[in-house]
Amino acid sequence: MAESLERIAGRTREVDDYVGQIASASDEQARGIHQVTLAMTEMDKVTQANAGSAEESASASGELSNEARSMKEAVHTFQALIGGNSGTASSTARQWAASAARPGTTARARTPAATGATRTAVLMPGPRPKSPAGPAVRQVL
Repeated sequence: MAESLERIAGRTREVDDYVGQIASASDEQARGIHQVTLAMTEMDKVTQANAGSAEESASASGELSNEARSMKEAVHTFQALIGGNSGTASSTARQWAASAARPGTTARARTPAATGATRTAVLMPGPRPKSPAGPAVRQVL
């Protein structure tokens, strides 16, 4: 009977060792799951930041597109005021060049002879461009 009790005690110690190993493995697994959770949370934050940046970029792109459209219209208006794309400087172009340094100066130019109309544009101080391109031009009909 003593031998039986010794075997039972030995087996109990083995089971106890197994339970300890299982508990240790479970703790390690819980730490791993916690690290995965932290990594997922960080990835979510980065994804949110990227989405915000993409939205800001799309908005800035739209604004730049509008600015480009406005600039194209201003160039078209300026070309019409100086007589089109003739390649030679007209007196109106010289007048514009002379008045460009004086905001508020009025310059008049004839549109193509078919209409006979006169357009007037006023150089107005506008927001400072990033490059020294000069004052803003506002057209007055």
